[in-house]
Amino acid sequence: MQLLPQATFEELLGAVDMLCIPSSKEMMDNLYKDVLSIVIPADTLPSPAELCGQKSSGILLYGKWKDKKIKILIYADHDKLTEATAYSVTKKLSIRAKSEQVEKTGLMVHHLSSPELIKSALTGWTAGLYDLGIYKNTEENSLNHSGSSLFTFLPDGMNPSTALEGITIGLVQREVMDLVNTPANHQSPALLGEWAMQSASAYGYLATILDK
Repeated sequence: MQLLPQATFEELLGAVDMLCIPSSKEMMDNLYKDVLSIVIPADTLPSPAELCGQKSSGILLYGKWKDKKIKILIYADHDKLTEATAYSVTKKLSIRAKSEQVEKTGLMVHHLSSPELIKSALTGWTAGLYDLGIYKNTEENSLNHSGSSLFTFLPDGMNPSTALEGITIGLVQREVMDLVNTPANHQSPALLGEWAMQSASAYGYLATILDK
């Protein structure tokens, strides 16, 4: 998956058709003031209390940025974001985002307070793109291979390698899920050997990032 960091948050809004926002209850007031109230008309914007506590995969809102329509997908169920909840929340956003089938998707992470949270969010997003119906030959499942690129805007001074590390960990998780879910009649020695080589390559890339 290609990561496309933007220079400013405004550029991120202008680049995407849908912006996904992992959040928590404690973050909602600031997000409401700094983001949601700017791009979503006041008469259609739910209150912060209504936006918190979703038990599904988030709330989809419709906004506008410089005469361009934009979808806003936000999920805030937990009181605060930890590494574990950042992973789970963003994974749910990723799964939901696939169903919207937009051309350009952005993930908002510059409001997250630490590199660890950003890495967990990118890992969850990448893991959420896994195609559970990969061996079902239907047109619907063929559309689930979107997500080859992701737009984002990182906090000031944040090295992109932090986000790339999260993506790499998510890709390794997807490789493991793919191997587990591959039917036995597809698991030839050649396939298993290829999987081992790809996994070693991914781990090697991750080690390179960690050394930087």
